[in-house]
Amino acid sequence: AYVASITETSVFSHEPGRLVPQHYSLRSSGLGKTRNTRQNYNHQNGQLTLSKHKSPAISAPIVADAMDQFSAQLALQMDVAQGQQHMTYQVQEGDELDSYEFRVSGEEIISTPAGKLLTTRVERVRHGASKRKTVLWFANNWNFLLVQLQQIESDGKEYVIKLKSGSVNGRKVRSL
Repeated sequence: AYVASITETSVFSHEPGRLVPQHYSLRSSGLGKTRNTRQNYNHQNGQLTLSKHKSPAISAPIVADAMDQFSAQLALQMDVAQGQQHMTYQVQEGDELDSYEFRVSGEEIISTPAGKLLTTRVERVRHGASKRKTVLWFANNWNFLLVQLQQIESDGKEYVIKLKSGSVNGRKVRSL
């Protein structure tokens, strides 16, 4: 049996047209691996501090409009809800900056343990020779809640995560 745990948290402020990260943390464990990452933003001095499990902390200048990994996921959800078709986000981890690009590939009814849901299908756009594939499904009738994620690694291993149950604004997610 595979046992794993992931806890990811992002604290941010919402300004017109953008999310501004304040603090990010990720703790994951499984198969003997532990990952513990914390990123604190000091907007007064324009610096962020990144601490990773068993590594010395580093400081780096905050890149304007860049987000942490988790707030970028929320920004994607919000942009899909607003009908955007192609989105790009800058994600900063310490002194590294990545560009995450997504495109909407249509609507689809999918089956989850929570029931059949009308969703918007979004694919991560990867450039170059990468064979890795990421597809996300957001439930149209449930504030575009992420209800399914598929990851196909470059070696062909596939992972699918589906919503088992959930609620939006106090209402239990239900089938069509």
